[in-house]
Amino acid sequence: MILLNNIIRNTSGTTALHSNHGIGNLPLCCYFFSFTLHDPEIYQDLGVQRFFKYLVRKELVAANPLEDIPARQENRFIPYIFSQQEVDQLLIMARQWIRKENKQYFFRDYTVATAFTLLTRCGLRMSEPLKLASDAFRPDDGTIYIRKTKFHKDRLIPVPSSLALELQNYLVVRNSFMEEENPYLFPGVNPGRGISPGYIYPLFYQVVKDIGIIRKKHIIGTTTFGAPTVHSLRHSFAVNTLKQTDNPQNALPVLAAYMGHRKYTYTALYLKMLDADQRNNLVDFSHPNGDVL
Repeated sequence: MILLNNIIRNTSGTTALHSNHGIGNLPLCCYFFSFTLHDPEIYQDLGVQRFFKYLVRKELVAANPLEDIPARQENRFIPYIFSQQEVDQLLIMARQWIRKENKQYFFRDYTVATAFTLLTRCGLRMSEPLKLASDAFRPDDGTIYIRKTKFHKDRLIPVPSSLALELQNYLVVRNSFMEEENPYLFPGVNPGRGISPGYIYPLFYQVVKDIGIIRKKHIIGTTTFGAPTVHSLRHSFAVNTLKQTDNPQNALPVLAAYMGHRKYTYTALYLKMLDADQRNNLVDFSHPNGDVL
């Protein structure tokens, strides 16, 4: 907009640009029209479209020469979606990284693997399982109470029966290993603290590698296909849940409440997401070498 302001200030119907621009006096309309023909999308960056609308309103030009130039398409981001089979494989591999023969590391590895399982099976945000209170899991009804999450909301969610059993077993082990009281369900190394994300990230990338997923970010046209990240587990939970329902549209309100979305429309975005098989086939077909564009 600095360029536009200089032109407005220094011209009355014609451009009076300084010589270092390499452009002489041209009718204002012709100057901008030739400028945008060279790069038809630049009018969005300079605000030229709005500028010409202003000139039309002030009757300084008869018509907007950019009116028929289509707006630039916004870039769309598609996160990596793990198939349900891939999710199951990730959790199997996570358990294999527990050092059972080493008492010094066993409980920490077991804690990290259990937190990772909860994160994956329930589509939680990274911070949510790590901040769970020691009494967050309720074995009697198989639910977890999540306090003060994003947007300062609390929610009570049911967990799958298999996960509830895993959490019950974890509590038995936790009680046998904990010498001091800790307010967190998943205690960290330091007294009175929970485990940090620094334990989850290495495990995630290791098990992704273990099951043979090597996927870099790809850009195809105006669409960016993301690489696997920890947050992909949350997206995958949502997409795989909707795929298992008879009517995904009707399932959205329940899924939105379960995931703690502030607005129902956020959850509705998952309806537009490619399923894992279609996404992988598209990327494989377009870039068989897995190179980043």
